Amino acid sequence: SNYLFAIGPDENLASYPKAISWDHFRPAARDVIAKAGGDFKEAQLRIGGKSYWAIFRKSLPTGWIIGCVVPDSRRTALATDVAIRVCLSVLALGAIVLAAFAWVSFAMFRRMTHLSRAVSKIASGNFDAVIDETHVDETGTLAKQVAGMRDAVRRRVENLDKELATLQSHVDVLRSNEAKY
Repeated sequence: SNYLFAIGPDENLASYPKAISWDHFRPAARDVIAKAGGDFKEAQLRIGGKSYWAIFRKSLPTGWIIGCVVPDSRRTALATDVAIRVCLSVLALGAIVLAAFAWVSFAMFRRMTHLSRAVSKIASGNFDAVIDETHVDETGTLAKQVAGMRDAVRRRVENLDKELATLQSHVDVLRSNEAKY
């Protein structure tokens, strides 16, 4: 099992693993005090003839050293457990990112498909094709530009139709005058 310990600023053991006798833990505590600093440290300790792994940290403002000793036999199991948890977390995060990417890609593809259909209708002369300009991303910007182009082409075609009608009326007048003479 894991054994927590605390060493006070006066270098007296305030709490130590009850499963380990004080006489056996005292020399190990001296090793911890000698190595303790502001960052997490680790050390191999011999306590009562058995090998333990310790991780600890000294709180610089208070001077307390807080740590945990673990039998070496348990250290590998703990490391494996941490590795498995990290791998599962990375896989879960990857799945979430992949799902988000797929959702965004699908939404973007769907909007681009609708825009492509609208452009095809406009190209065939249907200037009443509906274009969704509500999105505030790149597809929304593109849709606004296509709608602006559609409206400009519509106005140009309407103007050309008016000019053609005017020209046709002039041609009709010329033909009727030609028939008279």
